[in-house]
Amino acid sequence: MQKYLEISKIKSIFIISVLVITFLGSCAGLITEGSALAQFEKGLSLFNRGRYENAAAHFTRATELDPDYTKAYIYLGRSYIGLKQWHSALHPLRTAYRISPDQAKTEVSNLLIDTLFILVIAEIRKGNFDSSNAYLSEYLQLNKTLGNSNNQIISFLIAFAAQELKRGNLTNTVSALKLALNIDPKNSDAYIGLGRAYFKDGRIFDALNSIRKAILLDPNNKEAGNLFNQYNN
Repeated sequence: MQKYLEISKIKSIFIISVLVITFLGSCAGLITEGSALAQFEKGLSLFNRGRYENAAAHFTRATELDPDYTKAYIYLGRSYIGLKQWHSALHPLRTAYRISPDQAKTEVSNLLIDTLFILVIAEIRKGNFDSSNAYLSEYLQLNKTLGNSNNQIISFLIAFAAQELKRGNLTNTVSALKLALNIDPKNSDAYIGLGRAYFKDGRIFDALNSIRKAILLDPNNKEAGNLFNQYNN
């Protein structure tokens, strides 16, 4: 009888152990399913298939579950970039840049710079120079921090000004060139463009003054010399 009781006791302990292990396993499954990592992996699978909107939902959930999940913020930003929702991409990319370790900032900083550049040029193309200032300031500061040049934005501004000059939009032309000169006060091409705009607007004195500055910066610039002689006659 005692032997039978001991066997029953062992069986009971075994059954309870199995139930406990099963219960813990199911709980672990629920925890894993609701974890930031699980949400990120689901999002990544969708992202790699180009399903950016669905991916963004999972990356957002991952950041809610783990507010320090740098990669989730990066891929949330990348998902919005894939959707061409540049404004929406800014917050997660800014957050990723802020919380990522110094040695891991390269990927996110490049994404953030590209996003800011697109937002700047989008506003400028609409003639919204004032609303572009905040994006531009952040873009320039990031470039400075990373030791990048500002050639890309300056080249865009000068090319944009040339297009606007052809269209006869002198206000946008002058605004773009002045912005370029605020970034790079020694850009002779911007002064030449400004001279052309002033001349077309009948502001001969201002045109000559701009061309003089271009010549002082680049004495061998034939275009500046020719324009000065043309405007001075």
